[in-house]
Amino acid sequence: MPSTAEQYLPPKLRAMGLAEGHTHPLVSRGKRDGRFVSSYRVPAEEAWKRYQSVELRSASAWTGLILDLDTPRSVRTLHEAVTGQEVPHPNWIVESRESGNCHVVWLYGRPVLRGEQAKRKPQLLAARVNEHYRERLKADPGFRSVLTHNPMPVHGGRRVTHWGNDEPYGLKQLAKVIPMGWQVPQVTTTGVGRNCSLFEAMLRWAGSPRNLGLDVLPAAIAANQRMDDPQGPLPHSEVVAIAKSVERYRSRWKFPDMSPKAIGERQRARQRRSVECRRAKNAERDSLIVEAYKSGRSQSDIARGFGLSQPGVRKIIQRDIG
Repeated sequence: MPSTAEQYLPPKLRAMGLAEGHTHPLVSRGKRDGRFVSSYRVPAEEAWKRYQSVELRSASAWTGLILDLDTPRSVRTLHEAVTGQEVPHPNWIVESRESGNCHVVWLYGRPVLRGEQAKRKPQLLAARVNEHYRERLKADPGFRSVLTHNPMPVHGGRRVTHWGNDEPYGLKQLAKVIPMGWQVPQVTTTGVGRNCSLFEAMLRWAGSPRNLGLDVLPAAIAANQRMDDPQGPLPHSEVVAIAKSVERYRSRWKFPDMSPKAIGERQRARQRRSVECRRAKNAERDSLIVEAYKSGRSQSDIARGFGLSQPGVRKIIQRDIG
């Protein structure tokens, strides 16, 4: 029996492998001057039947890669990239009949967790995939990947849906087309990329011994405000969820005792290991020095023979003979 959200997803999307949905997704009646007029939450059944723009992600996961191709150049680039097998066929494209601009969607076979329960490896791979596809297809860097055009026939003829691949993709499938050596941009622009950038930054912050005992959330809020992004900072709810996820990771880590006493003990232990290592390395030489001294050779003669200083030879003899 599907969950409450799943049972209200359109049968076409469920058949294509859309794994889950939001029980009360964000919706909008469309754009004005390039911006969504307003967005609000409604029950899932109502959202997919009535609204032109719907939130595809669920409450706890990204369920697909969504790009906004808002120029003729980016639409041509998509056609060329699919034809040249540089990107796989999308699951669907919702195209504006008037402008030709479109939203393109590749569904994930397994949703990528976000927020408090986020897993690091899938997030990193999803961010890499999202950032590469956006860059390769010249998609709109200001698109937040939250609201997407509803692929169902609710647009009154103003948009048309082109259905493509009828099965979802694994992240590794989508990543296969990324060229070897390609690097994620320093300033990420996609929703999952920006989320992942803050997540990674806060993991590094939490891993510093000087931040032991400090709450992650205030630092995450400050870091979010400093993010160099034309879209502005992430929503506060996302930052809170990221901070909770980082705290969950940090609770499993073991940090060294940074008290002066503990630091001193670690330094002395390192010195002892260093002395023991040197002695083991020079054990054969030191044994020959002691034998030469016992046989009656002078310390100065021994020093010349082994290329050491006389005080050095004396120290070895005193240590091993007493």
